Amino acid sequence: MNTTKQIKIFAALYLLTSALYLALSFWLESSLPPAIQKYLAAEFERESTQVEDVVLIVALVIIIFHLVSIFAIFREKSWAKNQFTYSFIGIFLVGPFFGVYIDHALSAAIGGVSTVIAGVIISLFFFTSSAFNKNLKPDWQKAPAA
Repeated sequence: MNTTKQIKIFAALYLLTSALYLALSFWLESSLPPAIQKYLAAEFERESTQVEDVVLIVALVIIIFHLVSIFAIFREKSWAKNQFTYSFIGIFLVGPFFGVYIDHALSAAIGGVSTVIAGVIISLFFFTSSAFNKNLKPDWQKAPAA
């Protein structure tokens, strides 16, 4: 079974949940307790270090590659599989360099759903037959061993 259509549907869901997560993160920030709001304001106003600046540039490049790979999924480009996977891993690798992570429970839950959807996309890339993995054939289609 060709799963290209399902991959595209999950990619659209991933884009939707990621955008919803970002919007809710900013919108619900005002509903956090005052002490946490004060901490977030202090962190935002703090001067960044050179290491943080370099990590930010690397993260922005990875995010741009990730967005390009999502749109390449819709165009069924064969390189989208690897670029999506590597950029998704890269996003998680640079995350700890940004320090403490505080979010509202609702936006964090939607972010978690977005991460699960990305995992589904990566699983479909590597373990099903699609426009992104044409060499994979089900066991029943493989030639018998001689």
